[in-house]
Amino acid sequence: VCSAYLLLACEPDWFGRGCQYQRHCANNTNCDATVGFHNNDSKCNKGWFGPGCQYVDLLDSISSVTTQRSANFKVLMDRDDETCMMNFMTDQLKITWDQPHIITWMRFYLSNTVVLPSFDIAGTDTTLYTDSKLLPCREVMVSTRIVDVHCDPVWPAVIQVTISSRNVTDLCSLYISGGRNVAINRRHHRLAQSFTKVSP
Repeated sequence: VCSAYLLLACEPDWFGRGCQYQRHCANNTNCDATVGFHNNDSKCNKGWFGPGCQYVDLLDSISSVTTQRSANFKVLMDRDDETCMMNFMTDQLKITWDQPHIITWMRFYLSNTVVLPSFDIAGTDTTLYTDSKLLPCREVMVSTRIVDVHCDPVWPAVIQVTISSRNVTDLCSLYISGGRNVAINRRHHRLAQSFTKVSP
């Protein structure tokens, strides 16, 4: 018995072994395994980040960001991991949307870190911004500069998130996800054929 698997070229704007991922890489970058699936979020189109640029960045749709003290929070959204909030005295960020969202994970780029920093993530589910509750989140150090914070989905969805930490001033970039891109190619199976030949 011999088997073979024939891969055909993906349609435009799709990539992956099964052509199931839509391209969201900046400047028409080839979103292949050597580019799209590494921690290089600045290579993604605005509004996308993460492995393969497959995660919608909710920070792109915020209505406001406020801090305890004067701080240039815009450096967190300029997609430049070398511009940071250093020298700004603040230990809290409040991020507000017009619509509620389920928060599943966040990615923090820090200026420098040697130990795993701790972040308190609180959510508010009403426009009154009262009764803020800590979200069930945990930190994972991805590299010396990248910390992912994974949060268990909670209901009702939150309309405001408060990030508190003594490491807030070390932040350089921030990405917030509500889940993976669900717009995968439903026809990707048509682009690959498999067959099995039984020897006599």
